[in-house]
Amino acid sequence: MEEEKNRITITGYTFSTGEELCGQLAYLLDSQETELDKILYGVRGLTLIWEHADVSARVLESAYDEICEEIRRTDDGHDIALVLIEGTQIPEFSFDCHDLSSIYDVENITEEHYKEIFDLYNENKDYFDYLNSEVTMESIHREAMASDGQTRFFVAFRDPDLVGIANVILQYPRMDTVWIDSFMIKKDLQGFSYGSEILRDMLDAFASCGFVWAQTGVPEGFPAAEKFWKRNWFIDLHKYSEKDGVKIRHLIRGLQ
Repeated sequence: MEEEKNRITITGYTFSTGEELCGQLAYLLDSQETELDKILYGVRGLTLIWEHADVSARVLESAYDEICEEIRRTDDGHDIALVLIEGTQIPEFSFDCHDLSSIYDVENITEEHYKEIFDLYNENKDYFDYLNSEVTMESIHREAMASDGQTRFFVAFRDPDLVGIANVILQYPRMDTVWIDSFMIKKDLQGFSYGSEILRDMLDAFASCGFVWAQTGVPEGFPAAEKFWKRNWFIDLHKYSEKDGVKIRHLIRGLQ
């Protein structure tokens, strides 16, 4: 830990739960208390910078945001600015989703594509069954609206017919990482290396921007998905999240 006036920089530590964060703060601030209120009460004008923070086990949980808000609040004496630098900060980069494939045309998914995506998802209904999720036009619309064209992209691969889709999030759950939220190929093209071919191009595009890691999640107990990712050199991160009551196993692969 390095301290300069009202600025504290913490390096070399990781945490994945609020309890671990509180415990680490208690240790670094030489306190035996493990509640944020007791650790930070009365502290003013402090900027707490947590470098290389690893919160990947909590990226899908709203509790993480609540922890950050608790640290920031001022109504009971807190005046804390929390800066989590999650992973290595990579230089400024320009990302073009059209570079995700050197073979297929890549398009941002818009309303005109929803019917095709609906059919693709229903071809792969077994995946959504493992997620306890129902595919609807509204659910596809929500997925498309979450894409901001800056750090999140929901795209289709075409030749010229639809080959597959991907939903990727840059700088998530760490600054040096890309999260592949979903990746799916048409059912009749599976087993012929189409998916691995597109995935290799995607990973090359991420690496060229300076990203160090790619992560994804598969429903626990869904062997087909896990087999695909492990065949493409993703390994078990030994971290899990939960989505709609389903345990999601996190996998990771280095890009550099």
